[in-house]
Amino acid sequence: MADVRAAYPYVCPECGQRVDGNERYFPFHPLLACMYLKVDARQVNVGEYLQQSFEVGGIFGGPVLGVEEIKSFVWQSGEAPPVKELTKIGYCMLNVVRMIEMQLHLPEDSLMLLIRYMVKHDEKRPGFDRDLKTLMRELVQGRKTDETYVPYLKAVKWVLAAAIPFLKQGTLGNREERGTAFFAFLDTLKQLCVADPAIEFSEANGTLFEVHKTHLRELYVGWIYTISPLSGRKSPEKLYICTDPAGKHGARECTKSCCPHCHARLSKVYGVYRQVTIGLLGGQSIGKTTYLAAFTDFVDTEISSGSYRRLPFTLSYERPEEDGQWRRFLGIGENRDPISSPKWAYRHGFRVKKTDLEKDSAASLTFVVTPKDKEPVIYVLADVAGEAFGNRAHVSAAAAAASSKSLLKHCDALFMGLSCDPGDLRVEAARYKEWMTDFPDRVIPAALLLTKAETAFPDGKCVEYGGAVNLRRVQPVVEADAAGGIRQAVYNLEAMSSLCRVAGECAEAIAPGILANLTAMMREKEARQAGGADVCLAVFPVSAGTAEYCDYEGNQVQEDEGETEGKKRYEKAKEQRFGIAAPFLWLLALDGLLPCGRGQGGLPAGENAQSRLAKLWEKELRCPQEA
Repeated sequence: MADVRAAYPYVCPECGQRVDGNERYFPFHPLLACMYLKVDARQVNVGEYLQQSFEVGGIFGGPVLGVEEIKSFVWQSGEAPPVKELTKIGYCMLNVVRMIEMQLHLPEDSLMLLIRYMVKHDEKRPGFDRDLKTLMRELVQGRKTDETYVPYLKAVKWVLAAAIPFLKQGTLGNREERGTAFFAFLDTLKQLCVADPAIEFSEANGTLFEVHKTHLRELYVGWIYTISPLSGRKSPEKLYICTDPAGKHGARECTKSCCPHCHARLSKVYGVYRQVTIGLLGGQSIGKTTYLAAFTDFVDTEISSGSYRRLPFTLSYERPEEDGQWRRFLGIGENRDPISSPKWAYRHGFRVKKTDLEKDSAASLTFVVTPKDKEPVIYVLADVAGEAFGNRAHVSAAAAAASSKSLLKHCDALFMGLSCDPGDLRVEAARYKEWMTDFPDRVIPAALLLTKAETAFPDGKCVEYGGAVNLRRVQPVVEADAAGGIRQAVYNLEAMSSLCRVAGECAEAIAPGILANLTAMMREKEARQAGGADVCLAVFPVSAGTAEYCDYEGNQVQEDEGETEGKKRYEKAKEQRFGIAAPFLWLLALDGLLPCGRGQGGLPAGENAQSRLAKLWEKELRCPQEA
């Protein structure tokens, strides 16, 4: 369709890999659930049986079970495409194995070679016993030197390296556990292939097996997509499956949209709208995850009230079931405990637990900013774990660190945390230099967030640093008269400039020379690119209001005169917190999605006022004076 615009490139918030076009990976469990085989004298659902060790799938628009070209359809008003227009495919377990080989970028028949080897072993010693496991381990370790084992040695090394990351416990546990997962995967494939009457293992004519076409199963499938009315770009939706050529029975759908690289659940808005990734950096325990919890609570409770209700855009996020990162952040599903989630802890008056890299990586949360009569923009607040730059010995922590650093390379903006609490380990400018080396040679907006600012300004005022600003009263947006006398919210430039200037003084007191060093590093990157660009750096004090929060221990949520003590702490936190939205709204103003105004006076009038406003923006919020 000529009127469909090219999809935006996007960056997966899980693995940090860039994807050009609207590629999506869709697991084929509902498709494989159409197939039943007799294994060990019992009927098994191939989809469920195989999913215990491996998830088979394919890329949107690509091959399905060996068929290269599958028709695509626009999903209109929820109507299913006619069965006669779907692509007919005939398949057996060979097609499933070939799909796995393609998925893992393996040479054709490398898996079937191992399966045939296992079948031959079973003919002598039935069962996947210890002898076969020992032999497979010897192949992996290269201890079998006989030339008859060379093909198997190559195949097992290819398959092991490609499959481990996608197996159960593939990136967790020790080598023994990962080996067990690998052997279980091979054994599952062998059992299903042996049970399929369409496959006959034979060495006749030099072949590994024969396929009996009379036993192939038939399906009718088609790729389904929608076109966003706001961006005019294609959004992959599902693989539609029908088992009945007459179309009288219900159909199945593969709807789980995933990253084509890491296969993690991915929101369907990626590729449909432009993405802006914000790296949230800082050392351990400076309050990054707590800041995210406070920010999401602000979006839920305050974004539609006060001056914020007149913002020239809406700010929202998708339902958790559509985004694996939100599910993790909220503690939903996969045997997670909601009590351990950052948002639950913040709303119940408890300190947010430190991210455990042995079980999870830090969350990267997706927000959609939709301006009036304009195309939406995706903003991703990526919480890069502080441990990503340490020397962690554990495999899962190292994997999380690799993903974090990969994500950094594609960031479009940077929020750097510096704790005001003397009890926290200071993060010096040299540490930020280490982080910035993971960015490409390009200039991106950066903000220094002074977290736990209530410790530096216990009374909520900037008196200590010579500023007469009340941190709890300075609003990042104010209402102003726009064209036609319409009231709208604008970025409060004059007041925020004063606040950022005082916050800069505080940052210098905490870490002398930090602003000058950060600015120099950003300008160094600027000098490397042709043409140059403006350096954008601002400083914001932020506080989640959690000074009186405590650790959660056991069943502490006790009712007290109709209200829990935790809820009381939460309500007080909402009264005490400040600056939560300021860095994000500053970035939206830089991107032109939020107009700038002056204090309570509204939008400036006249050429002179506009000029002074532009100079103020450049001087105070884009490029601070070096110390």
